[in-house]
Amino acid sequence: MAGWMLSQGLDVLSFLLIANLLLLAAGNFMEPSSIILILAPILFPIAISLGIGPIHFGIIMVVNREIGMCHPPVGLNLYVASGITKMGITELTVAAWPWLLTMLAFLVVVTYWPALDAVVPEVHRRDVMGGGAARRWPLIHAHNPAHDRSATSPQTPRALQRHPPAALRGEVQGA
Repeated sequence: MAGWMLSQGLDVLSFLLIANLLLLAAGNFMEPSSIILILAPILFPIAISLGIGPIHFGIIMVVNREIGMCHPPVGLNLYVASGITKMGITELTVAAWPWLLTMLAFLVVVTYWPALDAVVPEVHRRDVMGGGAARRWPLIHAHNPAHDRSATSPQTPRALQRHPPAALRGEVQGA
């Protein structure tokens, strides 16, 4: 199938449309793990050969799997919600339509805006490499033990070494 799709001369947009339709159709009848085991070895090499990033294509596959889990006949999430709420599958399907349409819109955005998948890794890279997130959101990182530096660290400014804040001294605030 991969050789046939490549021989058809598909461009990136056409391939992404076909891949989404194929994954959505498979989501109607198959469990998500089976979809990955069967379709990923076929679609992934085509995506790579067309220049689609592996993270981008992985996100597309995950979003398609989630959409498949939220509609009948195999929609596992509907059966779980039915058991919890004691509602019928038909009632839940009708109630889930707005959310399905929202997820389909999200799928279109994720599929055709490939720069979106680079935002989170870039923010993470800046955070790990240069402390960018700590500068942008100091209140979030101020009380996170993973981001706090000890008062004796050579990277801690001298003013903090002499008079560390209560959070670094281990004092409980408001006690």
